[in-house]
This record gives sequence, C-alpha cells and structure tokens, in this order.
Amino acid sequence: MFIILLLLFISPTNAVRQKIFSKASPSDEGIYIYFSEILKDVENCLDMFLEENDALNLSTSIEYKIKLIDEENRFYHAKGIEGNVSIVIKPFLQLADGIKKLSQSQSVFLKSIEQSGKNYSAYLNASIAVMNMKLAVNEIKDSINEIELIELKNETSKLHFDVSEIKLKLRDIYNLILYYESLLTRYDREEVILTVSNTHPFLYQEITIYIHAKNVKLTSMFIDNIKYDINGINVLKKYSFKELGRHVIYAGDIICLSIHSPL
Repeated sequence: MFIILLLLFISPTNAVRQKIFSKASPSDEGIYIYFSEILKDVENCLDMFLEENDALNLSTSIEYKIKLIDEENRFYHAKGIEGNVSIVIKPFLQLADGIKKLSQSQSVFLKSIEQSGKNYSAYLNASIAVMNMKLAVNEIKDSINEIELIELKNETSKLHFDVSEIKLKLRDIYNLILYYESLLTRYDREEVILTVSNTHPFLYQEITIYIHAKNVKLTSMFIDNIKYDINGINVLKKYSFKELGRHVIYAGDIICLSIHSPL
C-alpha cells in the first residue's frame, strides 16, 4: 500500500516502527508525486465534464484513492507514526467530494433537461442539479485554494502543488453551468428550491445553504424554526450546527439534516 511504501522510503530500517517522521530526516517527495498524479486525474475529470462525457467513473476512482490514503493514514496515526500526509489529506478529501458531486449533478441534469418542458419532476431535478453543480464548484475552489498553500519539502527544496490548470478549467465549468441554468429559463414557473452542500455533516462542520427563487419574492428562510431574513433570487448562506440530531431548513422546499459527531 502507498503509506507502507512511504514508510519504507522515509525510514529504511524497520527496527523502530513508531519513530516520528520528523526525526528520520523525511522527504515529502513521495507524497508530492502521488497527490500531483491525483491532481492530473482531477484535470482529466474536469475536461470530461466540459465535454459532457460521463465523468462519474473517474470521479469515483479519485474519491476511492484519496479515501484509501486517509484510512491508511489514520491507521498509522493510531500507531504513533506521523507524517505530512496529514496536512495534505483534508483539502484533497474536500476536492474529491466536490468533483464527485459535480459529475453526479451533471449526469442528473443531462438526463432531466430534455423532459423538463412536459415533466415538472424532471424540471425540478434539473434545477436542483444546477444548484448542486454551483455548490460543487465552490467546494472545489475552496479545496484548491488550500492545496495551493500546502508546502512540502524534499532534501533540497520546497514543493508546492500546481493547481493553475484546474483554476482555469473551473472558469469554463462555471460558464457551462450558467448555460445550463439559461436552458431552464425557457420554462416559466414559480418556485423556490433549496439545497445544501452536505446533508450529513459533522457537528460544527460548516455547510453552504443555497436557495434559488424564480418568479417569487423571497424574504426569509428558517433553520430549526428560527427565522433569517434574506433578499434576492439566489442566496448562499454558510451555517454550522452545534447540536446532534435532526435539523430542518426550509424556504419553500424542506431539507432535513442528520448531524454526526466529529471523528
């Protein structure tokens, strides 16, 4: 497994398995190479999105690779073995989640848009998919901004991830999403659609609430029956829950959330 190979690379002897990485003159080059390859997969996945070529399988593969490394990292962390995988993994997990949501939502949109004129359920699915794509792009942007700031080291220099191509592709992707949104304007309906970035967040984890109102004047929303004033046809609100259990958000459609304990 990848983490095991890293351990062998960093510490050639196995005499002390719980030796802290920083005391073994570590190099982060193995981590850098591995996650740089994942960023190339992300670029390919975004290209597939722009070409409207089903990117779901690739996004699932990216998610699997990163979650596998996360599991291995937790395993070795429990054994007292520390390394710089820990500072890399969090934004990459967020990136994988955003890429998966983006590709899933595009798939739903493309399947629904053709039936939207005569089938309200299909129209609603397409509208929600557009909102979820916007949320996914925001999630990807946030993760990329964090990844860009990560500093790793080899024996002679500092290592930084190159995310410039991904940033450029995200601009094109957002323009494509706006085009998708424009396709829905041909259907004159009154509606309020609410979606959230994560329906199963951890306690204190920040989520994004996205509300879209069409041909409706929207002035308020409710979170657990507490009123929040809002204004506009598109509303983004950041929020985190401080109690476990079921929580309800509504402004038209109702969203129920299950809040989990942090690991």
